[in-house]
Amino acid sequence: MNGDLAGTQRSFLNVGAPEEPSAHVPTEQVSQETAARTEHDAQSPGNRRSRRKSEQLARKATIRVASLNMNGFGSLQQDHDNNKWGRMARVLSDSRIGILLLQETHLTAERLGSIQKLHERNFEIFSSAHPSAPGQREGVAVILNKRLVSIEGASATTIVQGRAIQVSLKHKGEDRINLLCVYAPTSEGSEERKHFFDQVREYYCAHRNVPKPDLMAGDFNNVEDAIDRLPISDPPDSSVGCLDQLKSALGLMLVDGWRETHPSSRGYTFHRGSGDNAVLSRLDRIYVREPLYRLARDWKIEESGIKSDHLMVSVQLTTLNAPAAGHGRPIFPIPLLKDKQLAKSMKDRGMKAAKILKDLESGMLSRTESVNPQWILVELKKDWLKLARDREKEVVPKLLAEI
Repeated sequence: MNGDLAGTQRSFLNVGAPEEPSAHVPTEQVSQETAARTEHDAQSPGNRRSRRKSEQLARKATIRVASLNMNGFGSLQQDHDNNKWGRMARVLSDSRIGILLLQETHLTAERLGSIQKLHERNFEIFSSAHPSAPGQREGVAVILNKRLVSIEGASATTIVQGRAIQVSLKHKGEDRINLLCVYAPTSEGSEERKHFFDQVREYYCAHRNVPKPDLMAGDFNNVEDAIDRLPISDPPDSSVGCLDQLKSALGLMLVDGWRETHPSSRGYTFHRGSGDNAVLSRLDRIYVREPLYRLARDWKIEESGIKSDHLMVSVQLTTLNAPAAGHGRPIFPIPLLKDKQLAKSMKDRGMKAAKILKDLESGMLSRTESVNPQWILVELKKDWLKLARDREKEVVPKLLAEI
């Protein structure tokens, strides 16, 4: 496999009509052309705001990375029940996914162009299609959510056409993160999977200028542990050894992040058949380097809302100083603003606080660590919210019953 971008389709969705790069365009040439365009754009006053936004996105403390086998292209018709790309836009937004790695995309150049036009405000797509039957077989792609990650300087390299693509982008300022999306063979059997894993490993050995991935995710079409398949298969798939060799060569952890975090839990990403013939497997996994694992949290296996026989896997990548994200600040129930009973209760509680403040001011009460204006205000706010929550529990069931 040579070190070019053959088969890689890239969409610069912020630049008018889509480009179709010619075959066998070297990575270095694409990078030089991108750099030239970036330098020209940087001199335009109209792009200063977008540059500032790009810099802010590149400095974000957290980013969610997800992987999904989408089981075919689907449809682009807005009212079609198999409009996967419309639902994908919603998933990226609702789940706040910054980077989505896709397998079995069946993306032709024409289909890619149509997606560009529909989602150019939100997506940056890198795609590698099957060389001879892009609309019927295989295909991998990486979607960058423009609202959450910086696309400035992002680039892609095809590792194995239609089956493996690596994307590099800014992360945490000037640092870069490299993500490898893979789709291992399934119908051809374990020997073809072994050949694929060896092919990926040999590519990185032969192309030292291509950075090794910090994260590898996708549909590996095998399981490494007996717990990851139901019913349990014995012996394990013979391609697991070649996958281990690939992970070692790339400097990735031998155990995927979800299994490392949940060593004894059962979780499956693929379901086939029903009843006694049902087969459950955890084929979709995310592997990271050990330093990155220490900065990763919230490993998930979940429904994507996209019609597929696979579930979506994801992880949130953070920085060393990233704050823990809570459930947001408490807010007052808006429908109760005109509730007279609640207003009276809150007024009574406020009068009680006002009396304590008056006693402090007159000297009848001594100021302490727990009795002072600041603490009284904090307690008043807590009690007001509690009164509102209690009243909400009384009112809402009655409203629902009336409906």
